[in-house]
Amino acid sequence: MDAFRSVATGVTARFWAGSAVWRPAARTSLEVRTGQYFFSDGVRRGRLDAAGFRGVVSGCRLRLEVGGRTAFLWHDRETPDFFSPSFYQAHLAVLRARGNLRRSFEYRAEVGAGAQREPNANLGSPLQVSGGFTWRLRRDLTLEADAGRTTASVERLNPGRPSYSRRFAAVVMTFRFR
Repeated sequence: MDAFRSVATGVTARFWAGSAVWRPAARTSLEVRTGQYFFSDGVRRGRLDAAGFRGVVSGCRLRLEVGGRTAFLWHDRETPDFFSPSFYQAHLAVLRARGNLRRSFEYRAEVGAGAQREPNANLGSPLQVSGGFTWRLRRDLTLEADAGRTTASVERLNPGRPSYSRRFAAVVMTFRFR
């Protein structure tokens, strides 16, 4: 949920989501995700995302993939509580990099750019940037950090449309009991 405005109005949501990945060839992956959201203000959201990637460089220190991602989002009605266009679509060309700097330290980064469309708005040019790392401190202790920013869907500079930016950061420490 786009929490920027929904927090102040107290909107919550129940949801279900599913995803699948298919690897038809050694360096090719196809991904699909879908979900449905049932918001406490009565709005229903549907979502369908698809992506395809092909590995172009494959090594221990660097694995480079190129591909694309398409996202569709729809709502049964608009609300001022959160981003809720009747229909929204975005199509991005994406470059992903990942690798191991040491056996215990992995990195990942992604950059995507493309086009987006929503009702009553100009054609947009979204940019998405994210990155992170996984550091295995011990066999049973892992630290992960991820951060990113996107201008897709929510940073609108169109007359009469509110503008804000979607940023995220997450740090997770995992301990595995043996």
